[in-house]
Amino acid sequence: MRRSSAVRGVRTGAVHAIEQRDPATSGHSERVATRTVALAQAVDRSDESTFRAVSFSREQIRELRYAGLLHDFGKVGVREQVLVKAKKLYDTDLGLIRERAAFLRRSAEWQFERERADYLERHGRAGTTSSSRRSPPVTGRRWPPCTASSRWC
Repeated sequence: MRRSSAVRGVRTGAVHAIEQRDPATSGHSERVATRTVALAQAVDRSDESTFRAVSFSREQIRELRYAGLLHDFGKVGVREQVLVKAKKLYDTDLGLIRERAAFLRRSAEWQFERERADYLERHGRAGTTSSSRRSPPVTGRRWPPCTASSRWC
């Protein structure tokens, strides 16, 4: 019985620490745990063919409850300015994400052009006439329509 109360104390303390980090979500962990357990119990009772083979033991239900209570435990280690910021991203963070997206776009465009040049070098322009307005597929993909400004069409 001592072990059970010690585990309960640790769990309660962890939930309290989570909610102290972000008071705006107070009670969230308890709501997640309650809804998760209710969903598992509903599935357990269900006669629908999709759920017929699914069942949860008391131990599994208890583990689901603990998981629901502690699912936000990672918040304990998050810097305060990140945790409670009003905006989704700071301008500098958003700038980094935009730079990364631009880099990925440029990389994909270069890969596309390399594959296109390799294809044209191997096969010539057969099938790339202006009447089709589409380049031949490379590696299973369809190329976008050729435009007047495209140097390859």
